[in-house]
Amino acid sequence: FSRDVLQLDTMWWGAEKIIASVFQNRRTAVKSGHSLSKDWAAGIIALQWLLTFHPSKVICTAPKFDQVTKIIFEEISKQFHRLQETSPYPIAGDPLTKTGLQFGPEWYAFGMTTREAGTGMGKFMGYKSPNLLVIMTEAQDIPDNIYDQVYGLTTSPNFSILEIGNPILVSGRFWEHCTNPKWGYNVITLSCMDSPNVVEGYEKIPGLVGRPFVEDMRRIWGESHPFWYSRGLGEFPQSSSKALIPLEWIMR
Repeated sequence: FSRDVLQLDTMWWGAEKIIASVFQNRRTAVKSGHSLSKDWAAGIIALQWLLTFHPSKVICTAPKFDQVTKIIFEEISKQFHRLQETSPYPIAGDPLTKTGLQFGPEWYAFGMTTREAGTGMGKFMGYKSPNLLVIMTEAQDIPDNIYDQVYGLTTSPNFSILEIGNPILVSGRFWEHCTNPKWGYNVITLSCMDSPNVVEGYEKIPGLVGRPFVEDMRRIWGESHPFWYSRGLGEFPQSSSKALIPLEWIMR
């Protein structure tokens, strides 16, 4: 779909793994360093899900409104406009809004913040579909009660949950999903060292993290600092300067 329909020539194996996982697994958690195209991949996935299954729904959520509009739906918008250019089939009207993409009844994507979902258990519950995808970005900042609401949607015959975030906090549901196999997540780790721009030493893919950022992190923080692990290697921090018992001992 990415190469043949959208005719994208900037696909790399990290984004490819995320896209494939959503269609091959019911639950996917992506822990990543900075600027490794995880939200870009999510935009492709949202559009591909709608065009693969009918009827279908895609729920996109993030802690803040700007994260929904300027991250998730900006990426969906890019891919939708590209589809309009590359598809031989006309698309009637203008189904795209700031927080929605509506193809027809029971066939749409929409976004809302976790704050809109509130602290109760009902906000997500009405959005049932036989083919349901939930995309959760900045997953490390999403409260546990939102994950509980999303879990209530997993009764759909065909569902998939995609959680993407930086592994900053060593607590909470995102951390549990990435570290405890009982939750059943396919966990994908993307390190800045994996970026083609870092590997090749030049900007092979525009916007992807490059060597200057990696070298800055190495110089400023050093390779033992929690920032190096979480924002560079895509791994949860191994230790805290205030910890009496290192986390890695507990995990072992």
